Amino acid sequence: MKDTQKTGKPLLRFIETLEDKMLSCPYCQDQSIHQTKVEVFDREEDREDETYTVVEYKRAETTVPTGLINDNVKNKNPSGRRQGLLITFFCETCDGNPVLAIAQHKGFTYIDWYVR
Repeated sequence: MKDTQKTGKPLLRFIETLEDKMLSCPYCQDQSIHQTKVEVFDREEDREDETYTVVEYKRAETTVPTGLINDNVKNKNPSGRRQGLLITFFCETCDGNPVLAIAQHKGFTYIDWYVR
């Protein structure tokens, strides 16, 4: 993963926010965060066709081949070449809605926070 999202938003270092094997909000450092949305991007290496699946708090959305959705969704995949995962959280303490990104690239798995 690069040091910025594909949208140009900077990333916080994940390792700086991990304590006691618990995730903390990257904005306020509170550990009271809840998963509200999971986005899964699945594709073979460097393929254009990609499957996009969304499970959102209290509901599931249909899995859609990327070819049928707009470029904004395609550009959300944290991996430029393979699978990616975005987990959106709600923080009980602040207004931040941090997004945890997991990406696979050349045999490595990267994990980081997206910052707005």
